[in-house]
Amino acid sequence: MLPDYPKAKNELSRILTRVFASGRESLLFSIQSAPMHEGNRGKITREDGSQDEITFQRHSAASDLNDLAEDDYEHFTWNDVIQRVAAAGREMGSSMARHMFATIESITKQTGNRVDMEGKPTPEKFFTLLRKIEISFDVYGQPEWPVMVGDDIANKAIRSILEQIERTPELRKELKSIISEKREQWRDSESCRKLVG
Repeated sequence: MLPDYPKAKNELSRILTRVFASGRESLLFSIQSAPMHEGNRGKITREDGSQDEITFQRHSAASDLNDLAEDDYEHFTWNDVIQRVAAAGREMGSSMARHMFATIESITKQTGNRVDMEGKPTPEKFFTLLRKIEISFDVYGQPEWPVMVGDDIANKAIRSILEQIERTPELRKELKSIISEKREQWRDSESCRKLVG
């Protein structure tokens, strides 16, 4: 019988898992998640009691790792393994991000919870956007701003809007008013939460 080397296999598995995960989009790491150990579907229940069924997406990147011809094993090095696992991780991360944005697009269309900037972002449209989203606050009452994702053009436009708000007293006052409204909404929602224990 050949030796099994379980400790070495566990360490190699840990390294490969870390390499695979490093390819995921950094945005995906900031989203809360919960492990699902079985099944190919799930159900999400929102705070308002509404429910949706979730069908999990299958990613082909992981199965691509197995598409290695038998003859290739003879010449495969550890660097080849790392590169192949990292490439599969990047592909899976990219696929997950595309799926996430498509899902968000679909949900915001259904709920009407979207703001069309019509190619001309303005502080007023930005304020409309802020009024539509939920904002949490830290223990000191400071807003925990949500992550905004966009291409370089969108990022420059948002930066420009934020600079405009900072320079204009009326716009700063409007932003403070929105933050106050959101803080009150957040306090109300926190005080109504059911404690489970």
